[in-house]
Parts: sequence; structure tokens; C-alpha cells
Amino acid sequence: MDQAKELEKAALAAWLKRAEGYYEEMKESQRWQISPGQIAAYRKLAEHAFVKVYDNNAQGAQAAFDILPQYVDGSISLDQYITEIQNRLRLIQQEGR
Repeated sequence: MDQAKELEKAALAAWLKRAEGYYEEMKESQRWQISPGQIAAYRKLAEHAFVKVYDNNAQGAQAAFDILPQYVDGSISLDQYITEIQNRLRLIQQEGR
């Protein structure tokens, strides 16, 4: 009976040690909603970003920012990002006429 209790204690201690390790790993890996890699990608993109002046340039800037997360997380390529922004800006220009 005592041996069973000791085995149970050892199993619980091993489980606790694994749980603590998992917790420490999660503290670091889940620390940020935006990863350092995503921030670096945004900064790299921002070096070349600009908003061409249109009558509705605030809408144009918002259109670019709306889809920026898709580019940063790799859902779309740079070419797709640029094409989508151009299409949205074209629509904004046409609405402004």
C-alpha cells in the first residue's frame, strides 16, 4: 500500500514537472499577440510604403491597412497585396468622381 502511494506521488511529481515546463514554454510562446517576426515583416514593408495622394486618401490608406495583416502573416504574396490595394484604390477613385 505504501509502495502504491509512493508510485502515485512520483507520477504526480513527474506530471507536475511536465506541466510546469509546459507553462514556462507557453509563457514565452504565447506572450505576444503579434510575433517579433510579424513586426519585423511590417517594418520591412513600411520602409517602402506610401499613400499616393487622392481625393479620398484617408480611405486609400485605410484600404491598404485593412489587408496588411494578410500580407504580414503570409496569407497573400506581395504582388497580391499590391494588386488588391490598386484595385481598392481604383474603386475609391471611381466613387469620388
